[in-house]
Amino acid sequence: FPYTTLFRSLGLENGFLDNYSWATINDLSTAYVYSGSHSISVSSANWSALWLYNAGLSTSNFVSLNFWINAGASSASGIYVEGVTNYAGNGYSAGFTNLPTLAANTWQQFTLPLSSLGVANLGNCTGFWFLNTGSSTTTFYVAAVQLIAPVPAQLSPVSSKPVSGKFVIQLAGQSGLTYRIETSTNLVNWSFVSTNTLTTTTTNLTNSVISTSRQFWRAVTP
Repeated sequence: FPYTTLFRSLGLENGFLDNYSWATINDLSTAYVYSGSHSISVSSANWSALWLYNAGLSTSNFVSLNFWINAGASSASGIYVEGVTNYAGNGYSAGFTNLPTLAANTWQQFTLPLSSLGVANLGNCTGFWFLNTGSSTTTFYVAAVQLIAPVPAQLSPVSSKPVSGKFVIQLAGQSGLTYRIETSTNLVNWSFVSTNTLTTTTTNLTNSVISTSRQFWRAVTP
């Protein structure tokens, strides 16, 4: 996928900092490493967080936050990931996702839609919190953090013949991303047909054919 890296094994990149965190942070930890030589270790007491801070990020070109996380020596629950906006000059949670219980000594990958974190299509996103909501201090590790750009949709005809008056096209794109299907007879005026969220990278769509004129199809991200 096209992406922008927040953290690679040698540290934070592309304007992201962690010096606004209010947990104990080591962004060059070697205790648990997903790839390369380092990860970010987070020792988080109740409601303290790693803040991957940006002074003002536009998220209009991105659809999701992708990262790997490891609970370390013991399993961990109550880890939230939150999108942050700049509210009254301070970090302000716009939305959050509660991660499932993390197994000990295991790297797990998550891809969270920015819409679920409340920061989709914003011009003032100030980063992301990795937050422990449990009652005791938890240490976990974060690596390979990336913002993922949408994969452009591709439409292609399907060779199998549908029933009369129908047309089958295959929509190919990014799993988890929502695409809007539209049709036109003149490439100027477009009419809505359906909204489809891919659960894999492709799906077949059966649509009605306008028999009296040429018909064009397109897929766009809402």
